[in-house]
Formats: sequence, C-alpha cells, structure tokens
Amino acid sequence: MKKKKNKILYFVFALVIAILLWMIALNEENPVATRNMLNMPVNIYGQQILASQDLVALNKQNTVNLKLKGPVLTVSTITPKDLNVHADASAIVRTGEYVLPVVISGLPYGVEVAEIGPTNITVEIEKLTEIEMPVTVGSLGSLPNDLSVFSLTPSVSNVRIKGPESVVKTVAKVEATAEIGEVTHDTTQSQSLIAYTKEGTKVTDVTIDEANIDVEILLGHKKTAQVALTIQGKPADGYAVTAIEAEPKTVEIITRTQEVNNVSAVVSLSGNETADTTLIAAYNVDEAMIKVINAPVIRAVLKIAPI
Repeated sequence: MKKKKNKILYFVFALVIAILLWMIALNEENPVATRNMLNMPVNIYGQQILASQDLVALNKQNTVNLKLKGPVLTVSTITPKDLNVHADASAIVRTGEYVLPVVISGLPYGVEVAEIGPTNITVEIEKLTEIEMPVTVGSLGSLPNDLSVFSLTPSVSNVRIKGPESVVKTVAKVEATAEIGEVTHDTTQSQSLIAYTKEGTKVTDVTIDEANIDVEILLGHKKTAQVALTIQGKPADGYAVTAIEAEPKTVEIITRTQEVNNVSAVVSLSGNETADTTLIAAYNVDEAMIKVINAPVIRAVLKIAPI
C-alpha cells in the first residue's frame, strides 16, 4: 500500500515538474501566434456631440472580425473586454450615410491587428425626434378562479419617447406589464416601461422619459348579471309602454363587491312612439364598482299600445 502511494506521489511530482519546464521553455521562447476574435461589437464614439445637434448615429453593421498577432502567452490571454473596437462619428454635422474607419485600441504590448474585416462600417446619421404616447398596462400570470383583474391603472397616462426618427416611427405602444400571478389583494407594483412595434417587437433604440412607473392593481369578482332596463321619457300622447325586454338579458361583469347582481341600462323615448319598437339602451353603471366585459350593445324591445 505504501509503495502504491509513493508511485502516485512520484507521478504527480513528475507531472508538475514537466509542466513547469514546459512553461519555462515557452516563456523563454514565447513564439509568435495568431488568434481570431469574431463578431466584436463596434461602439460609436461621439453620440453626445451628435445629440447636442439633435442628431444620432445608427450603426448598420454592429460587429467586425479580428485576427491578432503577437507573443503566444499574451495573445492567448486577451478577452473581448480588453479591446475597444470603435468608430468616431463626432465630426459629422448633418444627416446622411457615412463610412467610418474601425479603430482598435487596448491592445497589449507586442500585439497587433493582422487582419480586420470589414475595415470600415456604415453609419446612418438621423435626426433625433420626440413624440408623446399614452401608457398602456398588460398583465402576466393568472389569478385564482374566484378573483379577476378589475383594473390596471398606470401612475402616468402619457410619456415622451425620444430617438432616431426612423425608429420612433415604428413605436406603436408603450406598455408596462403587471405581474399578477401571486396577487391576492389590491396592490401597487413598480414596473418598467417598454416600447413595442405593432407586431409586438421590443424597440430598443429609444429612450422613455419615465423608465419606471407604478401600476395600481385592483381586484374584483367575475359574474353574470341581469340587465335591468329603466325607461326615460314617454311615448306619444294616448300611448303607453306595456312591456319591455332587454336583448341580451344578461352580461358578464367584474365587480368590486359580490353583492352586485344587476346592471342598469337606460332607454330614452322621444315622445313620438306609437307602435312596438326596439331602441338602443345606454349603460348606467358606477364604473368605479362595475366593469362590463366586452360590453355588448343592449337593445330594449318595447311593446307600445294605445291607452
């Protein structure tokens, strides 16, 4: 057993010595080697200067490929974060398309760029524009069966969006998303505002003057309610309403209190009715307490007869 342990120790010792000798030899010779660094992001310098002129640079090509050359022990330790790949747009003073040289800085001593592709990038200089848009609120998750979302109310109703003119034009909505999966009572959440295209793609090259907003989440109960019609006015002289019926008779609602069972709607008579007729009724609900889901049109079917 002791001999076996000694053999293992001798083997480990020999391996360590071999590695040290290899590193010493490599350090003494340190041959020249090349290394490819692909898809390096290109930063655009001068954006603040452009912004002072209400301009902005859009990079049409975001990355370049590099081949570095230098001592193997140095080249092998370089990371993408060590290098600064950029193009300078600070001297541009008007809109249009420009071709700018790609500059590499941050190279360690003894390392050079053997190849770069492409050597130039194309940038589009656009006007900075600003628009005002309403804030919408969406939801993520689901509530227990006995609860429903009564309302999602943002703390601000409108925000201003700023960015390149062509990008701002693609913004169809600005939305905060309330996370309701674990909500069991009325609450308020702080959520980020995000700009989206009409296809639902996130728009990243814009700024929103309110990065985060509060969303008030009010809960309620979903149920089926009877439509209760009320008549306002009278038919023509000598006539009376003998019967009235609502179509549809019920609607789906979300209510803040379980006690609500009816939804009121008002039908107005002109004073000229002399025969059976169907009129459109107007909802008459306390919107702070009742929300009618996909509020259908309420038709009041009236029977009118002479007195």
